[in-house]
Amino acid sequence: MRWGIFVAMIVVVAVVQTALIARLRVLSALDLFLLTALLWGFLSPPREAPIAGWLIGLAQDMCSSDPVGTRAVALGLAAWLVTWLCARTNGSAWSAQLVIAVLAALAASLAASTLVALNATLWGVAHPWSGFTLGLGGAALGALLFTLAAQMLQLRPRGRGSPYRY
Repeated sequence: MRWGIFVAMIVVVAVVQTALIARLRVLSALDLFLLTALLWGFLSPPREAPIAGWLIGLAQDMCSSDPVGTRAVALGLAAWLVTWLCARTNGSAWSAQLVIAVLAALAASLAASTLVALNATLWGVAHPWSGFTLGLGGAALGALLFTLAAQMLQLRPRGRGSPYRY
């Protein structure tokens, strides 16, 4: 893994997520940190993907008001789940990538919401579970958009006059 590109991507995602997407009501459910963890889960070797997911989650924890470590565990789990499912299925097919991305996104959302609720219960603070359903919808929508964008990037024109090299 190229760690310089990884750190630069985390910084860009943190700035865009906190400064732009959090302010827009239409895209407020979209989680760029989760999409980045899914991306590195698909692109990284199996031993490095959970570490990358954990670091992305830690960066998200630093940018949010959630307790530190909740998103780190959730996104590390999502990246590990992506690599584990890709190793056991045909991870190069778009349909498998869609199912893997949705399952990993839902698992990450469920893990993060459970950890936040557990922390709120331990400290005696009320936790709104309505954010959990919004997180699930945003996670599924983001995974769908991620998979479609990944497949669109892989589509290349074919023929003699194609500018792409194979």
